[in-house]
Amino acid sequence: MIVDISNSSFPIRKGSYTIEGSAEDIAVSGNYAYLAAGDKGLEIIDISNPSSPKLKGRYNTAGRACSVAVSGNYAYLAAGDNGFVVVDISTPSSPTLKGKYETGYADCVAVSGNYAYLVEDSDGLVIFDISNPSSPIHKGSESRHIGICKAISVSGNYAYIANSGLVIVNISNSSSPIVEGGFSSSWGILDVSISGSTIYVADSNNGILVLKANLEQSVTSVMNSSLTQPENNTQSLKQENESAVANVKQTPEQKKRDPRSSKRKQKNSRI
Repeated sequence: MIVDISNSSFPIRKGSYTIEGSAEDIAVSGNYAYLAAGDKGLEIIDISNPSSPKLKGRYNTAGRACSVAVSGNYAYLAAGDNGFVVVDISTPSSPTLKGKYETGYADCVAVSGNYAYLVEDSDGLVIFDISNPSSPIHKGSESRHIGICKAISVSGNYAYIANSGLVIVNISNSSSPIVEGGFSSSWGILDVSISGSTIYVADSNNGILVLKANLEQSVTSVMNSSLTQPENNTQSLKQENESAVANVKQTPEQKKRDPRSSKRKQKNSRI
C-alpha cells in the first residue's frame, strides 16, 4: 500500500498493488519498491506513479524471502533456508543472482556502508563484508541466541534487533560484535527504527514506544503511544544483563502466531 502523508494529520491511501506472496518486508529506492514476498521471493514494483504501482520484475530466492535491504544496484535478502542472497537489480525488469552465503535460517537483514547485518537462527547476528557483492565475506558473529528476528536497524556503532524484546549489539568491531543491552516486552516487538539517540519500536500489543538509550544506564521509555488508546505513559524499563538479553525467547503463544516458527518446525521435521 502507498499512503500520501503530505498532511500528517490526515494520511490517505494513494495506491496499492496486490502481490502473489506475503508481504514480509519492504525497501524503497528511487522509483522502485523492493518486496520480500515470502515464498514468492523478491518482487520489484515500479512506484513512479504512486496511484498506480506496477510489477516490474521478480526473482525467485529459492528460500522464503523474509527481509530485504537495498544499496546501490543490489538487493540483499534474508532468504530463510537459502541463507544470505545478493541480487543484482541494475535492470529491475530482469534481476539476477550476484552472490550468496549459506547460513542457518535467515530472518532479517540490514545494510550500512560496506557491511550487511544478518540475523539467523544458529549464529545469531552475522556480519558480512559486502565490498564485493558477488563474494560476501563472513567477518564476525554474535553467536548467542537472539531469538526469532522481526526486524533489524543499524545506526552508528549499534545494531538494534527486534524479537520478543529488543537486543542492542555493539558492532564497532565487525569481527567481534557483542550484546550490550536491551529490554523485554510482554508481547514482542515487531519493528524498530532509530533517529539519533531515540529508538522507536512497534510493540505488538502496546502500540508505539519511544525510547532513549544510554548504554551506561537503563534504557528508558519516554512515551508510550497506544494504537487503541492514545495516551502518554512514562516508565523506566530495566536494562537486562548481557546473558539475560541474549537469551530472550518467544513464549509458546507468540511462536504459535509466527508463520516463521511454523516454517522452522517443518524444516526440523524433515531433518
